Amino acid sequence: MKKLRYFLEAVFAYLLLFIFTILPTSWASATGGFIGRFIAKNFAVSRKAFDNIKKAMPEKSDEEAKEIVLGMWDNLGRIMGEYPHLKNLEKSGRIEIENEQILLEAAKQDKPIIFITGHIGNWEVLPYVINKRLEEEMALVFRAPNNPWVDRLLKKMRYKGTKKQLAKGSKGAKEIVKLLKQGQSVGMLVDQKMNEGIPLPFFGRNAMTVTSVAQLGLKYDCIVIPTYCERLEGANFKVHFLKKYELIKSGETQKDIEANMRNINEMLEGWIRDIPEQWLWLHRRWPHKKADKKFLNAKLKD
Repeated sequence: MKKLRYFLEAVFAYLLLFIFTILPTSWASATGGFIGRFIAKNFAVSRKAFDNIKKAMPEKSDEEAKEIVLGMWDNLGRIMGEYPHLKNLEKSGRIEIENEQILLEAAKQDKPIIFITGHIGNWEVLPYVINKRLEEEMALVFRAPNNPWVDRLLKKMRYKGTKKQLAKGSKGAKEIVKLLKQGQSVGMLVDQKMNEGIPLPFFGRNAMTVTSVAQLGLKYDCIVIPTYCERLEGANFKVHFLKKYELIKSGETQKDIEANMRNINEMLEGWIRDIPEQWLWLHRRWPHKKADKKFLNAKLKD
């Protein structure tokens, strides 16, 4: 049954991709947005997104939360529509870059760079923008979809932006260490739940937080550059490069890791609050089940 479901999902994804490929960029983006806003919004996971918004930002009314969910689906649909056109977005003048000099100056230094971002706007734009300005191509760390056919499709689409794609896991972690030791750059999405992470505040509630940015940054003396891609109107974007994050280095490793990731969570939260409809609210960032709460409480007591 699972194989059949995966097969049907893959057929649908390939069909959509074919349609998006033959459409002009703005049409493909708008078509994807229409599919997201009027079809995908009916998926059961929309309830999860709504609940996450209400828990993260209780000041939002139900109507405001519903509008954010619709905006999220519109953005996700547009991302799908834009996949075949990513390589041409900057060339066609659709990308505005803020603080490009931060990236260029970091690239001149003889240190590995860790770019940190979240699932905001069209995050798939970032490898195209960054790698165009680096001598050595940045490696991208990603979570592989459960569907192997869809995974292959997305890898193929990303390949034009970055050939170095590392799936999360032990094998990927070894490759990341190898690249950083060689002075190469790595891009990481740091807004997902990680069961092997540590509980730290995120929107006022503890969330399991990945620690690899702080761990690797401290161990290999990396430059950490926060960046995110904001959708402006339609298939137009603004890529923000923020000043390099100065890692806290007190000498107490565990405390430093926690303090740095606490700061990074706070930074991510600020970006999301600015454009909540452009964040992927489908992630299970906070515990929902009693079992999860018990696990979180146990971690906190350690």
